Amino acid sequence: MCGSPVPPRPAAGYTRCMRYPDGGGLTAAGKARRATVRLQAAQMFAQGTDPAQIASLLQVSTKSVYAWRRAWRAGGEAALASKGPGGSPCKLDEDQLAELHAALDAGPAACGWPEDQRWTLARTADLISRLFHVSYTLRGVSYLLHRTGLTPRRTPPANPWHRPPPTPPHQQILGQTRLTSHQRPDPGLS
Repeated sequence: MCGSPVPPRPAAGYTRCMRYPDGGGLTAAGKARRATVRLQAAQMFAQGTDPAQIASLLQVSTKSVYAWRRAWRAGGEAALASKGPGGSPCKLDEDQLAELHAALDAGPAACGWPEDQRWTLARTADLISRLFHVSYTLRGVSYLLHRTGLTPRRTPPANPWHRPPPTPPHQQILGQTRLTSHQRPDPGLS
């Protein structure tokens, strides 16, 4: 609408924030910026501003604006509040997670796999099932371990010029170190 006041633009950087399923996401400040943008949109809805114009002003997609408008019409500004992180809740409580970490730290041999000292996703899923009588898929085990700070650790390739084929998820080794990139040596140094 012409002549109606327009709320200020969101703080720079809102559109550059991304959420990742492995525990990344927005900081508290990022979540506050996102909530502010939705409330600004609600004010513009009340003024009758066109959704395409709102999307342009707030630097968000028109799809988001239309979804926000539907929610706003159904429940007002309260319907635009964050509903928290998506996904299903963890099947293990904090004590069980601590027990799982202790079992993983003890090693596979202590848990019944004396053949080698590698934790795979399949072994970890089996361990969770034996300890807590809870079923996890391999992908679910991977998400659980990432959320709790454990990530796959891969050994460096024997020949730095050739990378080994990627390890299937059910055969990945687990540890408390982050994945590292292995760069090829500079050919000019030979």
